[in-house]
Amino acid sequence: MEFNHFAYHRHSVGIVQPTTDHASRTTRNDDSHIPYRDSCQPAATVQIVLSERGLTLIQWIICVAIVTVIGVFSIPKWLEYRRVSQAVIDTQMLAEACRKYARDTGEFPQRFEQLMQNPQVTGWRGPYLESIPKTPWGGDYILLTDKFKVAIPSSVQGVPEKYRLGQVAEISAVYKEGASWW
Repeated sequence: MEFNHFAYHRHSVGIVQPTTDHASRTTRNDDSHIPYRDSCQPAATVQIVLSERGLTLIQWIICVAIVTVIGVFSIPKWLEYRRVSQAVIDTQMLAEACRKYARDTGEFPQRFEQLMQNPQVTGWRGPYLESIPKTPWGGDYILLTDKFKVAIPSSVQGVPEKYRLGQVAEISAVYKEGASWW
């Protein structure tokens, strides 16, 4: 007689797990607590589990659809965030170049070109910029000499209205200490 505590069965996800086979369990009169099988019953066998791993076509289509929906909603926000961040960095860089120009020459520049080419001003140690950057939306920045500010002008096409000069989320940088943002 073979002693076997467990019979094995196939789980729905392809894992072999032991379970107690209550149907084949019998007891002996002298040791009622020891389970055993009759010799005519075959020994417990482990079934070979065929691999059911991987995704079906419909599962792949659902996954691709979910990723596409997430991308459709998140990419535009990410692109706007990236453009706004770049515009803020550009305005700060231009304002810093204006501060350096003023520190060296004693006066603030009237045009961005004075930051790249010597305007024949005493004390000029430039160039303070290699080139004047374009806005991330393709326009030009503006130098407001009366307000000591670098900003995105209101006339630039493609820039969302709220980021333009004078709007609620204006992207600009002041380059003179004590000058007002507005």
